[in-house]
Amino acid sequence: MQHIYTLVLITLCSCIFFNANGQTHTARQQKIGGNCNGYYEYLPEGYTEDATYPVLIFLHGADNLGNGTTQLKNLLANGVPKVIDDGDFPKSFSVDGQAHRYIVISPQFAAWPQIADLEDVVSFVRSEYPVNADRIFLTGPSMGGGLIWDYAGESSRNASAIRAIVPVCGVSDVTNAKAKIIAESGLAVWATHNTGDDLVDVAKTTAYIEAINAQKPDIDAMVTLFDTVSHDAWTKTYNPAFRENGYNIYEWMLLHPARDESTLPVTLSSYRAFASGNSAVVEWVTTEEINHDFFVVERSADGVTFSALDTVKAIKSTTGYAYRTVDSNPYRGMTFYRLRQVDFDGSFHLFSVVRVEMTTVAAQMPVLYPNPVAGASVLKLKWPANMPAEKAKVKMFNATGMLVATWEVQSATGAATKDLQLPNLAAGQYTLRISLGRHHISQVLLVH
Repeated sequence: MQHIYTLVLITLCSCIFFNANGQTHTARQQKIGGNCNGYYEYLPEGYTEDATYPVLIFLHGADNLGNGTTQLKNLLANGVPKVIDDGDFPKSFSVDGQAHRYIVISPQFAAWPQIADLEDVVSFVRSEYPVNADRIFLTGPSMGGGLIWDYAGESSRNASAIRAIVPVCGVSDVTNAKAKIIAESGLAVWATHNTGDDLVDVAKTTAYIEAINAQKPDIDAMVTLFDTVSHDAWTKTYNPAFRENGYNIYEWMLLHPARDESTLPVTLSSYRAFASGNSAVVEWVTTEEINHDFFVVERSADGVTFSALDTVKAIKSTTGYAYRTVDSNPYRGMTFYRLRQVDFDGSFHLFSVVRVEMTTVAAQMPVLYPNPVAGASVLKLKWPANMPAEKAKVKMFNATGMLVATWEVQSATGAATKDLQLPNLAAGQYTLRISLGRHHISQVLLVH
């Protein structure tokens, strides 16, 4: 993926900071949506765009609002940016015997941010950096913590876009609807707060935790209450030396790389939605099906309220099956889809929300098939009809995020199919990232 180097370095006293471990912390002047004009970019030692990384998005408190240029340095006063600036951010974190290195993005908002502002930031980060889509995490104190609660609880679309959150003394009030969305999404939650907070009542945080856990989520929401009389719960929370149950927050987030579907009746190797002409297509591929009845493909115009579009009877194959539903009349603009797997007893599991935009060429991205596939065989890359001639970059990453293959393919005008020769791959799960200009999509490929 080609990084956008047109980002302009902000002229501050020091725009790029290097700590002893070789990490870089760079001030970037870049407009993101309508409420952010700059951010700090932390890239780990050894950073390369030929790998994928977990990403931590830090959302500041109200005291750090600013213009994104001359006031951007205010972000270095506390939170994760301060830990990095002080040289205390470890160059890697070891979890389950593997070393992980974060990208950290810290945007500065000009005014009190709304949910749409955070949606803009998440979309920007996903499109401009080599992100591991199963490891996107949010954290922030006070105003930023409240924004995280509101964003995650606003829709299953938002909750499914991230994997774990650490709201710190967040300014937000819980509702049953928010708690239900967060619980059903499988989002991992660890909140912190001071018991004697003199600015934001600790009851705001405990109410969220109780309401989420009342929904019986797959992952119980956690809370840590510090016996301190002040609003500052962030200094201790973001200190890498602070641990609970053996993990600091950075390690704990990495414990949750993907929704655990190992105990589900259905395991998916691929699940996506894309535009095809004037229709939208939802496809999913199972690797195993045990004791389940049918799927329901649900559709939404806003990512919040869903209705059934199609019911698909399960094949119940022990070796998996490729399913497909065509929506011949999607909404103009963005249409959201959600897959519901239903058991014989009526219990169900909701997979994450996917989306299709029908008004831009970006929605009609090339398609890779077949899936699953055998190692050392051929993948086909197909352009949708009516696409202009474009050069596509395709990168393949293994389960640890290492690049194992890359291709550049030039299409002909209109529909075209190109063959991509796979290297001799070990059986397992791989991620394919297709880049077309500034637009990117990822899909999981299962190799037998």
